[in-house]
Amino acid sequence: MRLTQSNKLTMYDAVLSFLKDQMSIVNTIEQFVVSLTGFETAVRNINEKEIERQTVSAGKTTVKYSAEEEVIELTVDVAAGLFTYARKNGKTELKELSDISARKLDRLKDVDLLSKCKQICDAAKIVEAELTPYGVTSAMVTELKAKIDGFGISVGDRDASVAKRKGAGITLVELFNEADDILEEELDRFVDKFKNKDNSFYAGYYAARNIKNLGIRHRAPKEPVKPS
Repeated sequence: MRLTQSNKLTMYDAVLSFLKDQMSIVNTIEQFVVSLTGFETAVRNINEKEIERQTVSAGKTTVKYSAEEEVIELTVDVAAGLFTYARKNGKTELKELSDISARKLDRLKDVDLLSKCKQICDAAKIVEAELTPYGVTSAMVTELKAKIDGFGISVGDRDASVAKRKGAGITLVELFNEADDILEEELDRFVDKFKNKDNSFYAGYYAARNIKNLGIRHRAPKEPVKPS
């Protein structure tokens, strides 16, 4: 949630709290009560959507990083044997390909990491029968292929969850617009009826209605939306 939205939500909560404390006045107008209930529902929907937006990718990133650590560890292990094999047999290109470290792999972007690990795995597969003396078994190469595939899936899942989270943000904007409509077109107008009849209620409402820049401490608070 952006700072401006967070500040606005704080204002919504202040308005709700104030009006609920003044139900003896709100209850004097039947539709005022209906509008307040609608506004409370809109604010609750915003809070629920924000929780959904924040948690939609929960676990996906953790799974992705766990899979990444595993694939890097096994790739380095296979590459070490492959490098020694290439060095002993004068295979220069294979030696250069397998000259990697966990630190180097960890610094690669996901797509580049997947490509590099696949190259190592494919190269090892070609000569796997000759790698046993160098500490690389066929089972290790097969396992590496499986871990690469698993890592690729986890990256896709994580990216999809991020996209879904962004989509949730669009809905959040719509929910804020809904709350604003009720606030501006209904609650404000009902409260305006009390400007002369109950100025204390009127002034208290618009004091709560003021949006404060809670995240910008060096700015002075704005004046209330409507002065008493």
